[in-house]
Amino acid sequence: MSKTLSPSNGLFQDVPASAAASIPHSAPAQDGSKFAFGLVLILTFVVFARPEDILPAFGALHLTLVMCICAPLACVVALAIGSAPLQRPRELAIVLLLTIWFCIGAIFSYWHRGSFDLLTQIWLRTLVFYLVLTQTLTSVGRIRKIVWVFLISELIATTASLLAPGHAVGDEDRLAGVSAGIFGWNFLGIALSVSLPYMAALYISRRSIFRAVLLLLTAGTSMWMLVLVASRGGFLNVIVSIVLSSLLLLRGTKRARSVAIVLVLGFAIMIGRAPGVFWDRIETIWGGSTSTSNVNAASAKESTDGRENLLQNSIKYTLQNPVFGVGVGNFAVYNGNMLHRADAWYGTHNTYTQASSEAGIPAFLLLLFLLMTMVIHAKKAATVFARDPADAELRLIALATLIAVLSAMFGIFLMHLLYNFLLYYLAAISGALWAIANQRPTVAEAKVVEAPRIDAQALPVRRIPEWRLR
Repeated sequence: MSKTLSPSNGLFQDVPASAAASIPHSAPAQDGSKFAFGLVLILTFVVFARPEDILPAFGALHLTLVMCICAPLACVVALAIGSAPLQRPRELAIVLLLTIWFCIGAIFSYWHRGSFDLLTQIWLRTLVFYLVLTQTLTSVGRIRKIVWVFLISELIATTASLLAPGHAVGDEDRLAGVSAGIFGWNFLGIALSVSLPYMAALYISRRSIFRAVLLLLTAGTSMWMLVLVASRGGFLNVIVSIVLSSLLLLRGTKRARSVAIVLVLGFAIMIGRAPGVFWDRIETIWGGSTSTSNVNAASAKESTDGRENLLQNSIKYTLQNPVFGVGVGNFAVYNGNMLHRADAWYGTHNTYTQASSEAGIPAFLLLLFLLMTMVIHAKKAATVFARDPADAELRLIALATLIAVLSAMFGIFLMHLLYNFLLYYLAAISGALWAIANQRPTVAEAKVVEAPRIDAQALPVRRIPEWRLR
């Protein structure tokens, strides 16, 4: 006989030893991977906050390269000595298949050197980042910390951009931002659409004035910078994220509804104080500003036409090279050489056609499979965590991950991020949540209890007549 904790009511029940052994429990993360996870936290901050963009002196330290070497080494050591188990989520298999296909396609690429440089300088770092996240995100505490690092990176990058506008202004009086990563320029919209549901989940999960102020500052600086960036795709992406958060996450409690109200009011206030360039560009979404005398509107219209041409060309190149594409990282070069125009040397501005045109239809299908796996795992994890009130925070994080993935699926239709860290950051979190959910007992297992013991000596003895024994 052993004691086990019932997930339904938090009370200890008597359960047979054989049944208790069959019920999976969520074991704490192995101590051997603590050091590796510490390095992963630093790597995550370096990847997203990009301190070398804020203070150029950090560039001499090559922090990304150093952490991309140290973090995986620490993970390998932990796995080799047996102090940490090997994590093998389905997302990992898909990403590895995608990597193999990238490498095979590079052999048949239009520009071999360009494909080689992308695989060794960009994709390798993204792959290492994803692998170390996969092997170290083994508990709810670690998932919470990795989300906080992302949000703090966002706060630092956006604050630095707002405080140093002198060298951060792009064309058409739009704020570009000091960061060359995901928290700058047109990429900020998808980053904010991913972070908003996590901000809401962290605020709802625990009452803390410090936490509330930190989250409010992060949301405020990011929204205001998004307005100054005047990105039409980013604007639409954030609206999608707010709507999904309101429908899937911010319902049921007064505290949750207050978050929805704050998000909507805050976004409305930011838009109300937006500069003219923001309105000039936003109006082109529904064709309200067509005057060529307005420089901002004319530039926005030209940008729209250019992106439509890029989309059409990326589809055309996909059909011409359906198996391996033109080669990873080759679209801009191939398109420019085919059209012989200086303005044709741009990326696809669409991650789906980036995958199909640069790595073929198989890569496009693998990307879709990865995204759908992330959605399914986040949704199923939220369902599992909803069974036990003790898993309330995990349920909120799982729902936030679901919303973040859905928002990203919309956002990557407007920009090319196939080799960027962001998608694989979400893939690592969704895989970790599903792994933790799989350790929870099922409903049938939770109801396993021992039948009451019967004391044979305490039972009434019925005497059998002698004539029946003859």
